Amino acid sequence: MAIHSRAGARALSSRFLELLLDARRAEATELILGIVEDGKISIPELYLQVFEPVLREVGQLWQDREISIAQEHFISATTQFIMSRLYPKIFSAEPRGRWMIAACAGPEMHEIGLRMVADFFEFGGWDTYYVGANLPIEAVLTAAAERQADLLALSATMPRHVADVREIIQRLRSDDALRSTTVLVGGGAFCVEPDLWRSIGADGFTSDAASAVTLAEQLYALKAAQ
Repeated sequence: MAIHSRAGARALSSRFLELLLDARRAEATELILGIVEDGKISIPELYLQVFEPVLREVGQLWQDREISIAQEHFISATTQFIMSRLYPKIFSAEPRGRWMIAACAGPEMHEIGLRMVADFFEFGGWDTYYVGANLPIEAVLTAAAERQADLLALSATMPRHVADVREIIQRLRSDDALRSTTVLVGGGAFCVEPDLWRSIGADGFTSDAASAVTLAEQLYALKAAQ
């Protein structure tokens, strides 16, 4: 299978999704880990060409009521488990000097997209501190302060959680030690309303992991030049 071709990536994605829908977790895990170990696909390519499209399709299947919420959660959990098996190949033991904090806003539980974003920042040479979902606002701000974060990435899938994102940003901007931290937002709530990020005081919005790193690098360079 030529994984680097579009046809090869689609074939891999289809097979991976088929195994997950059949709840064949061990086979799905073996499929992905084997292809990575054989060098047939890089981890960033795997994220972009397999995990992202599969998870988007799973989300659409759930919205169309073709799969249950339990199936959607199973697939997300299995994908996260496979990602965790890849972490020894992703995370650097050496500090890079730029800290990125990643958090889901409010009682948000859709965290796998942001987890992938954080991993892409690792690929891009950042130190990452992923605090995940369902974390109190105070805890997010404390993490940013303790790491002296250069960047805070916030995700909101549901529109009702945008208020939590806004509050985090407002409190960040009112803190002398944190006001210079760059804030990027993403998630379904912002994809539906692409200019929403401006109205809540964020520095930028992206809809995927790769473009988030690109935008962060641009904003970091601008601040460094000031």
